[in-house]
Amino acid sequence: ATWTPKWQSSMGVAGYALTDSDRLVTSSVPDQNKGNERNKAGKLANSYNPVVADASVTYNLTSFPLYTGTFPIKLGTEYMNNPAADHANEGYWAGVFFGKSGKKGTWDLSYRYKELQGDAWYEEFVDSDFGAYYSSVNPALPRGSAGGYGAGTNVRGHIIKASYSPYDSLTLAVTYFLTEVIDQPIAKSEPTGRLQIDATLKF
Repeated sequence: ATWTPKWQSSMGVAGYALTDSDRLVTSSVPDQNKGNERNKAGKLANSYNPVVADASVTYNLTSFPLYTGTFPIKLGTEYMNNPAADHANEGYWAGVFFGKSGKKGTWDLSYRYKELQGDAWYEEFVDSDFGAYYSSVNPALPRGSAGGYGAGTNVRGHIIKASYSPYDSLTLAVTYFLTEVIDQPIAKSEPTGRLQIDATLKF
């Protein structure tokens, strides 16, 4: 909704359903991500039909230093709950966003805190950029089959991003992730820092 030229808000709700999850054993899918609880045979311990709700409010400044046009400041949040699992079944993020890149002379800076518990959603469907380091994993334990970095669920942490558009067609971005594994199967891992640099060309 646009309440005034300066104030905007949004709310949304969605539901997802994953059918035949018992067929998604480790040997049957490209097992790239980690986090879901599985048995020793690699079969998922839970089904996945999460409900997701989100909301945001935006205030538009008429101008801002070193920025072209109206300058938006947005507060946003999202919450997920998977009722098919009886634990580790929630996810959420909350953050603040300054500006919006995409047009020549515009930029944005944002901060989000995100937590995605192990069985909030199917591990292969989530953001592959958001991961953490498993110090070591016993294949007989529920979450993970190998140590090392793994994206997926069972991760929480901070996301800081800055973007700048020198042209309408080009946006440059730098993102820093500081994350940790929520449920570490053996020993607690140290926080993981990851720097990502992107250039997006539109044509």
